[in-house]
Amino acid sequence: MMQLKLHVWYVAYGSNLCESRFLAYINGSDGSVWPKARGCRDKTPPSRDISGEIPGSIYFAERSKSWDNGGVAFYDPTLKDSITLVRMYLVTLDQFNDIFLQENGLESGDITATITNLSVGSSVVHGTGWYCEIWRLADVNCFPAFTFTSPVRKHQAVQVAPSRKYVEVIAEGLRSAHGKNESEALDYLRLESL
Repeated sequence: MMQLKLHVWYVAYGSNLCESRFLAYINGSDGSVWPKARGCRDKTPPSRDISGEIPGSIYFAERSKSWDNGGVAFYDPTLKDSITLVRMYLVTLDQFNDIFLQENGLESGDITATITNLSVGSSVVHGTGWYCEIWRLADVNCFPAFTFTSPVRKHQAVQVAPSRKYVEVIAEGLRSAHGKNESEALDYLRLESL
């Protein structure tokens, strides 16, 4: 008997705007092109991906060894006067779980029961990783939408400039998902130059 899989939107706003970067979390990566990742247990590609906007702002913080010790993007949902450009991937709930675990450096865990009970506009913190706060966003095309970020808000964070390599990956995602040229991408990211 075939079991139906629940699908959700994973809403990406940082380097995962770039589809090939995101797919490293699905398929796995040996570290030669993208930072090392084990991949999802289910390697089925996303059913769809669409671009969009959500209220809130991104900021750069922490220092990532994977990205030349530069800051990485986080989403602050409390800054409602700003808009964050996103790319949404329709994945299974189990794949979303695996992506969350990889982004937070966790070997195992199950957040599926916790997040399916979240109401729109609410969040839950799971663990202590950089991206440990999961937000339930408004449904898109009848599917629940989720993203994850730090529980530290922009005004609380120590801002750290991203590396050129990281910005180039985000800029590629902004180009492919939103049609932004390099200048427009830098303006959106509030950066002077690559």
